Amino acid sequence: MESGSNLVHGSQIQARLPRALKKIEANMGGDMYLTMAPEHPYVHGGMIAYSGIWGAYIPLIDELRSSLDLLHVQLYNNGGLPNPYLTGSAREGSVDMMVAQSKMLIEGFELANGEMFRPLRSDQVAIGLPSGPKSANSGQAPTQNILDALDCVTSGSRCGEVKPDFNYEDFGGVMTWSINWDQFDGFNFSGPVGDKLRVMNTQ
Repeated sequence: MESGSNLVHGSQIQARLPRALKKIEANMGGDMYLTMAPEHPYVHGGMIAYSGIWGAYIPLIDELRSSLDLLHVQLYNNGGLPNPYLTGSAREGSVDMMVAQSKMLIEGFELANGEMFRPLRSDQVAIGLPSGPKSANSGQAPTQNILDALDCVTSGSRCGEVKPDFNYEDFGGVMTWSINWDQFDGFNFSGPVGDKLRVMNTQ
């Protein structure tokens, strides 16, 4: 639910979707895997404004945080990421952008309305990226930046300017758009990033 879906503050879909998902989960006996992949203005954008689309996913996240398995915010097609740690926005594809978005979700951040986004567990948070040059208009990240961002979040090494307060060893990983584009591009994303995640899972 993003551009064109009318998911904005005060909308019916914003109010009803959490209730519907809770009913689905109850009917499945709790056996539901729930993920979200909103564009970053719908989540982190709540820091600079809290109306319209800006931060419009946050009430959904709050209502569903006990059921949410993975939040992998899209860090593409929307320019740099506003964050509390840098002057201006973190550049698309940069280590700082990936680390800042993770830090904000795991450690919490102040919203434009003066309230706080309450932290998620680190295993509920992942990085959302395009798989290659053709899969998004912008936001493609060099492979080494992805690997460095994972090291920064999980072990505090290879960071840029933004550093997490703690090492989050059970961090949720990386989501990519999409497996089809990744195959088209010769698995240039899932090859090295998959190898990195497998190594991390054995440590």
